[in-house]
Amino acid sequence: HGFIGQQKMLAVKKHQGTTDKSYLYLSGWMVAALRSEFGPLPDQSMHEKTSVASLIEELYTFLRQADARELGDLFKELDQAKKDGRDTSDIVKAIDNYETHVVPIIADIDAGFGNEEATYLLAKKMIEAGACCIQIENQVSDAKQCGHQDG
Repeated sequence: HGFIGQQKMLAVKKHQGTTDKSYLYLSGWMVAALRSEFGPLPDQSMHEKTSVASLIEELYTFLRQADARELGDLFKELDQAKKDGRDTSDIVKAIDNYETHVVPIIADIDAGFGNEEATYLLAKKMIEAGACCIQIENQVSDAKQCGHQDG
């Protein structure tokens, strides 16, 4: 669920003080379980084809908004310090060295949504949404099976 990923990055930055070397991984199973209109399901492609791409866009929008909020607070603090005649060097340093909440997103995609063209179109949509890496499972498109099951 997007909210989980968004809150995870806020917590990582708050508690570790950095998002360096962090990323978000969107598993097909997680999306199937939390984004399906049919309810929690195994990874059987019962969610909308574009659910993962939409989630990527939602995550990046939220993370950019988190950056804007934090930077906005820093600029307000800078304006107030200037108005009060205080030293602004620490605030300017914090702005100059600001570390974003935005991290790479790795997304799971499978071949269960149709033929090669459908897989290509879905991969393209995910790249356009901002995925930095796509995991494509080698499942037969006409015999969809959860990647976590034997067989």
